[in-house]
Amino acid sequence: MMCALNVLAAHLGKWPAWLVLFATLLLQGCQASDVLYVKNGPGTELPAADMVQTGSAQNRYFNYLCEQSGFATPCRLPVYDPGTWTLIVHQGMNDIDRRCDSYLQWLDDKKRSRGPLLAQINDTSVATTTIMAAVNPSSTLPLQIVAQAFNLLSRTIDNYHSRLLYEVESSTVNSVVIRARYDFRRAVEQKAFSNRPDAEYALREYMRRCLPYAIETQINDLSTLGSRGIMPSDMNTIFQPPVSGAIIGQALVGSVPREGAKAVVTPTEPIEKKGTGLLTPDERAMLPGQPAAIQRALCVSPDNGVFGPVTRDAILQAKQGLRHVGTQTDSKNTLNTSQIDFFLKQSSCVNHERGYGNAFEKYAYPTKDDVQRFQGLLKACITYLGSIGAANAPAVPETGSFDAGTRSAIRWTRQELSTRKVPIAQGSSLASEELLLKLPVCLEIQGAN
Repeated sequence: MMCALNVLAAHLGKWPAWLVLFATLLLQGCQASDVLYVKNGPGTELPAADMVQTGSAQNRYFNYLCEQSGFATPCRLPVYDPGTWTLIVHQGMNDIDRRCDSYLQWLDDKKRSRGPLLAQINDTSVATTTIMAAVNPSSTLPLQIVAQAFNLLSRTIDNYHSRLLYEVESSTVNSVVIRARYDFRRAVEQKAFSNRPDAEYALREYMRRCLPYAIETQINDLSTLGSRGIMPSDMNTIFQPPVSGAIIGQALVGSVPREGAKAVVTPTEPIEKKGTGLLTPDERAMLPGQPAAIQRALCVSPDNGVFGPVTRDAILQAKQGLRHVGTQTDSKNTLNTSQIDFFLKQSSCVNHERGYGNAFEKYAYPTKDDVQRFQGLLKACITYLGSIGAANAPAVPETGSFDAGTRSAIRWTRQELSTRKVPIAQGSSLASEELLLKLPVCLEIQGAN
């Protein structure tokens, strides 16, 4: 379909100068690309005209996401690696969220500025015509021209804001976009993306949640379905769940052959590398970086995601501490999905104000009052042992934190109880379930040896 204004181009020389200028501005909207898109759509040829430039920009973008994901600089993107590409997809979604939020803020500002802008145009129109009438009362034609010009400007702004995206409330637009982003992230949280094609598809699908045509289509879909009493689903709205990416735990780990050889991908254990110490399917389904986050929440130094004996002991200590505060849990040194989610939400022990030294202390004594209650029990035991002949009994500072004085008191108590034939580990300055159970026993010890 050709632009109708092109027909008028030959007659511009016969028009007044101001009308020629006006028509010329309108003609600038008739672009050849518009005609081609209407006639051919995206086209039938696979190679796009901007293929080289687009490919180069995508390379730079994926390298940027790789570096932002925490990999070494310069980043070397693997051909096939579920861990690397999954992290890149998640970092890419964060980047898209930032740009989408900026767009929503801009859109809201544009809609809010429409009323004041129209009011200003109307005020300017009235002032201009009033001044012109006062200066030259007989200037009827110029006054009509000026009035029509301002009227055209007002109608232009109304026409610009006539599309659904500008007419719907900002809260509706924001709700549609934020919910669509949330649903997409929930759909991919257990997916592993192993290569660049999968990653590019996922990020394009996520970006679509914030495109104007998709927002308008979704609003129309929801309005139509709601009027018919139909519940929205993946099958009747524009936003579909992503179809790329293998389920984490079922991802295939294969070797990348040298150039010219046929690729061989063989199924193995769920994305577990030898020596990780991840024992259960739920543990092996963790995303890269999550094992280290759990170790920090268990007061264990991260070891490249390896769950060794120290981490296993910390899991047991955490569960013992949770039972102490009334949280029901098992007695295993492994983690299931719900436990993984729980520990991922916990804070790190590093520089914690309570001064936790192990997982039992953190989860058995989560507040300052809890720590003070423990210090009170410890103080009562030490005071009693001192009264029956124990030497050099230390003071216990009831500060609500596992400070140096408390550590010293714990070590002294362990040593003194062991000396008095109470079975308990010596040498440690950390609280534990074993020590907690022995503190009441302390008050039953009979006199000095």
